[in-house]
Amino acid sequence: MSFVARTLTSGRPAASDATLQQRFLAWLAVKEAAEVQIVENSYQIDQAVLDLYEVSPEDRRTIDRELGPHPGSYPRKETWSEADDEALRQLYLNSNHDLEALAHALQVHPASIAARRQALGLYRPQEFAEAVADLVSYCVGCLFGRWDIRVGAGEVEPPPLPDPE
Repeated sequence: MSFVARTLTSGRPAASDATLQQRFLAWLAVKEAAEVQIVENSYQIDQAVLDLYEVSPEDRRTIDRELGPHPGSYPRKETWSEADDEALRQLYLNSNHDLEALAHALQVHPASIAARRQALGLYRPQEFAEAVADLVSYCVGCLFGRWDIRVGAGEVEPPPLPDPE
């Protein structure tokens, strides 16, 4: 398997002198944007299926009550109070919840949570440590010839996989 892109080398900020922390925060924003897009796409698919099968509003409420609402159905939040910020801070920093779980806990659309996390500059220290460890592991792999950076940069095609015998 060839290298494609590492955590801290993708989602780069514009400045080439960006710190490791800035690169991590940029990567985290890219990751969250992808997660939000997945939630929004999933919600649109769910709504299309419910419409296709002509599920009544009453049955939709029953489905939400039994299964829980889709995180994409929560309202977007533009204005956050100090209490809201503190609730987000506590939930985000003291758990391993992803955006969907945070959306359910706060009953706020994941896009609003991601935007507010970015505005507050929140990140989990253990996630940062894992990303740095991944980068060091990758660098050591490059040093010993495990990865070919030219493949990851798109300069050359990856070698063909060996035939199974």
